[in-house]
Amino acid sequence: MNATPPPTVVVQQKQGPGCWGIGCAIVLIVLLLLGGLCAGISWYLKSKVGTYISSAPATIQTFDGGDQMYRATQQKLADFGRSVQQNQPATLKLSADEINTLFARDPDLQASHVRAFVAMTGNQAHVEASLPGSLSPLPSLKDSYFNGTADLSPTYDPSNKSISLNLRTLTIGTNPVPTQELSTMETELQFFISMQMQQSPNVAAFLDHLQSAEVRDGKLVLQTQ
Repeated sequence: MNATPPPTVVVQQKQGPGCWGIGCAIVLIVLLLLGGLCAGISWYLKSKVGTYISSAPATIQTFDGGDQMYRATQQKLADFGRSVQQNQPATLKLSADEINTLFARDPDLQASHVRAFVAMTGNQAHVEASLPGSLSPLPSLKDSYFNGTADLSPTYDPSNKSISLNLRTLTIGTNPVPTQELSTMETELQFFISMQMQQSPNVAAFLDHLQSAEVRDGKLVLQTQ
């Protein structure tokens, strides 16, 4: 890893009453993960980053399950949040449709010009994303975009409160990252993601309760202690 990496980009966060709500925390974690991913990739590839950036955002598919699914998902998050605040063990399971509906209706993702879509099968997630270069620590990329796809199996380690992506494949633009580079790149990405997570007291409070996070049977499963 480079000895003196640049600071990560500050992701704008909601302020005010109720901001610690589980829905807010989960979407904020997504924003911070994507911000860390963008920062880490651009820093890791800085000598050849021009090969991977695009001048325009990619068209990313979206899914909005409608008001009924949105309200049901919000209720599921609220119930989970109450258990967390009462220090009661709880499990939250979210389908790809529920996550994508949250993405479609979240103003923070829209304001950040982040576009993302997720599909999940077995213990693996497939993510399509278009990320603005402004999330990168390299000023020269502010008018560019990172467009790509990734297959990953995320995990959470409660002992050090770290989220690991466990990348299986990563394609940026039309360029697949060679398999032999993924493990080295992920070490760099882990550093940036951890830095991003430290930005938010809301996320830190949530991670204090989190025991595990994984994709299981095609759903995102979060368990608290």
